[in-house]
Amino acid sequence: MKTAQRIGANTLFLSSGKLLGDLCTFVFLVYFARAFGIPVLGKYAFAMSVGGFLSVFVSLGLNILLTREVSRDYGRNARYAGNLLVTQVVLAAVVWGVIALIAVLAGFDRETRAILLILGAYQVLYRLGQLPRAQFNAHEEMRYSGLLESYHKIVILALGAGAILLWRDPVLALAAYPLSAFSMVVLGLVLAARRYGRPDIGVDFRFIGHLLRQAAPFLLFLLLTQFHDRTGVILLTLIRGEHATGTYSAADRLLTTISTGLWFFGAALFPVTSRIAAGASEQVGKFHDRAMRIMVVTVLPLATVIYLLGDPLIPLIFGPQFVASAGVLEVLTWSLPFTALVVVLSNTLMSMNLQKPLVTMQGAVFAGYLATCLVLIPRYGASGLAWAKLGATAVLCAAYFRYASVAVHRTPLRHIALAPVAACAAAVLVDHLTAGAGPYGSAAAAIAVGAVLLVALGGVRRHDLEYLKRIVLGRS
Repeated sequence: MKTAQRIGANTLFLSSGKLLGDLCTFVFLVYFARAFGIPVLGKYAFAMSVGGFLSVFVSLGLNILLTREVSRDYGRNARYAGNLLVTQVVLAAVVWGVIALIAVLAGFDRETRAILLILGAYQVLYRLGQLPRAQFNAHEEMRYSGLLESYHKIVILALGAGAILLWRDPVLALAAYPLSAFSMVVLGLVLAARRYGRPDIGVDFRFIGHLLRQAAPFLLFLLLTQFHDRTGVILLTLIRGEHATGTYSAADRLLTTISTGLWFFGAALFPVTSRIAAGASEQVGKFHDRAMRIMVVTVLPLATVIYLLGDPLIPLIFGPQFVASAGVLEVLTWSLPFTALVVVLSNTLMSMNLQKPLVTMQGAVFAGYLATCLVLIPRYGASGLAWAKLGATAVLCAAYFRYASVAVHRTPLRHIALAPVAACAAAVLVDHLTAGAGPYGSAAAAIAVGAVLLVALGGVRRHDLEYLKRIVLGRS
């Protein structure tokens, strides 16, 4: 299978597994939100944010390093996997102890404390489960990563929905999360051992120290990414309360489910780009351009469709009590195209050992994001957080693009983006002009006009469709 087909197939495996998994957890969360209301959904989002941030210290960026190094030499798998497994099991216990300490000492009510302990355990176990998945990614066998992702979230839906039906208790319903994650860890380790051999279990402190030094930029990158994703929700809860967090989370979770393929496209791209960069770095630019084009042409129209359908979609899914979430969704939607470009840019730069500049840029952007949150959240609540996140994502994208243009390759973004931007702008204009036709009628007219213009202006070309067809069918 050629490289382009392999990237496409692996993206398909990862995205399909992630899409099925996210669809299951999304269905569960919709049921959970309808059963227990906005404040309890806010507690869920707060606990997920705290646990998600602290769980980064389980992996310490080592899984990214494993993917990059093992993709270059498969013979390194046993040594890397064995040392990292022992290290991360110990770290998982320590991190969950820290989460438990926070839950006990922070003065939360009993329900919030229980939810934090349960979802903290889930985040720690989920992070531990990334180790075998890093091995699958390194060997470019993403079908197993997709299988694990979908499997554990199907378990969440089955056990969690069953608990709601039987006991109508949010704490018991959320207990499905750590149970499913634990089974995913066990299954992942067994599959990896059968595919690539048993890991060389042991603790080589000198080797681990060497890996930690190499992984330090990845750890900082992950920490700053988690700051960007989680800190805003934590601040929103502390400043405006669980109701505002629940309002924000409904829009955020819908968007996360819809945009599931973005990071998995990057995960499929990373090992291939790493191997190419190790041998012929000048070829990275070609893959970089192709990936950027795919992201712009697909994600910008997707964001436009979500924006056009946002008003009727949120109340329809979550119920009329979540109507305020529609305004949050309209803002957050436009962060999707910037996020898509950040995915490609960051994976390209990390594959070429240029992660340190990423950390510097992300740190500067996060400082501005934090300051913006502290200004906007007290005044505007959930909408303020949405605007802060959109602005930070746009600035980060611009910073990455500028650096990549100098250090790696300058992508002709203006030529790539011109047709999609014009088509999407026309769709939004048509939506406003036909508002009298109702939300669905105006959205349908806008989408039709946008699609026609996208093709007419050359945003979608015949050779792109042929390329996509070859990827899907696995043809050379």
